[in-house]
Amino acid sequence: MDAGQATKNGYLDFLTRIENQRARLSTFLASDWDNIGLGENGGPIFGSAMDANFAARVPAETIDAWNRGDVAVTDASTRYLRRGDPDAGFVYLGLVDETAHLAGSATPTYANSIATTDARIGKLLRAVRSRASYPFESWTILVVTDHGQKPLSEPSVISHFGQTELELTSFVIGAGPGLQANVTKPKVVDILPTVLHQLGLSTPRGWNIDGHSLSHAKPPSSASARARGAATVRVNEPRSRP
Repeated sequence: MDAGQATKNGYLDFLTRIENQRARLSTFLASDWDNIGLGENGGPIFGSAMDANFAARVPAETIDAWNRGDVAVTDASTRYLRRGDPDAGFVYLGLVDETAHLAGSATPTYANSIATTDARIGKLLRAVRSRASYPFESWTILVVTDHGQKPLSEPSVISHFGQTELELTSFVIGAGPGLQANVTKPKVVDILPTVLHQLGLSTPRGWNIDGHSLSHAKPPSSASARARGAATVRVNEPRSRP
């Protein structure tokens, strides 16, 4: 275990921050990249404070293995979103990134992995909307990646470690109270303060967080899954990896 990685060199994951501020909130993690939630390869990046943790390890570096890992993550997340009472969660799906490494990003296989992952995000959203209490809840959904890819037609373990415009291009897609279409240049670092804002929690100046909340909604005075239902869904990896 690498203590630097487990705390991102002093910067705790947002689920741990939520639990530290308001432990009664219900948090969950679902991932198949082992060092996100397991003590593997220097992890876990996320702590152990979350209330539900589905952390799996993909056994082989193949597209098929990553696809099966994402199926398991999606199924576990779907079950929990339908029947649980989550206030905040993190869902990692690794197929897109790993396909670029294993097959290349300028390939039909890569495009197919994006379409497959998009369908899985749709399954998560349908699970949220199928909740009996959904009409009385207020959800925030965030989909994010932390980097782009070189346009490569062949496999490469270093397809996103440079400083080209494509490698540095990422996206944030969001829907929820206070999130508007004309947000100026949203960044990955805005995710943590946005999640906390939607839960009615603060981002103390002493944390030295670079981002800011993307939501302009009035923060709730109290947050609970039953009353507020705030959650996040994240896709792709939280840091660069070979």
